Amino acid sequence: MNKFGQHLEELLEKARRNGLGQSSPSSSVTTNWVVFTGTYSAGKTTLVQDLAESLHVCFHQEPARAFIEEQLRLGRKRAEVWADVESTVMPVHKLRVDLESSLNHTEIVLLDTAIPDTLPYALLYGTDPEEIIRASGLFRYKDPVFLVEPLPFISDDIRNSNAQERLALHYLREKIYMTLGYRVVSVPVFDRIERRDFVRRCLGEMPDKL
Repeated sequence: MNKFGQHLEELLEKARRNGLGQSSPSSSVTTNWVVFTGTYSAGKTTLVQDLAESLHVCFHQEPARAFIEEQLRLGRKRAEVWADVESTVMPVHKLRVDLESSLNHTEIVLLDTAIPDTLPYALLYGTDPEEIIRASGLFRYKDPVFLVEPLPFISDDIRNSNAQERLALHYLREKIYMTLGYRVVSVPVFDRIERRDFVRRCLGEMPDKL
């Protein structure tokens, strides 16, 4: 393992020492929410929207995008927002908690990322992870969690390109959900329809089908 990989493993070990994966599932609210995780520019939002339309269920987009869009409307520059990741971690975390706390846990919902998805940023940028780790046990999502493999990066007004950061976020997300006790299914880089149909087949194999 190279130094970069060792660093990521050290971050994960820090999270475990802070209680990641130690809460009892019985203390979580069991939900019918299907989570799609992965780094930015992976095609998560497009996939979730296509699935929601195909399955006739509700979906919710990535709260971080809404936060960044609001910052841009307030006059901040994209480079300024991305350079200040540390100050965005907890506001985005609170948006995720507020969103999920407002949902009906019995309703089938597709989530474009969930509460645990803020944790990789906290670990990478030195934000105290304790509150996020506690909140990661509030809800129990449907198993499996879908890890969407990254597509070639396409720049826009929201996202910034950092190849090493994308790799780290992808790796940490997978390991965090596994530590939380989820089976993680990788969604390969297919075309748009093939990705949708791949996930539909996986959902059809779940014990309680959607």
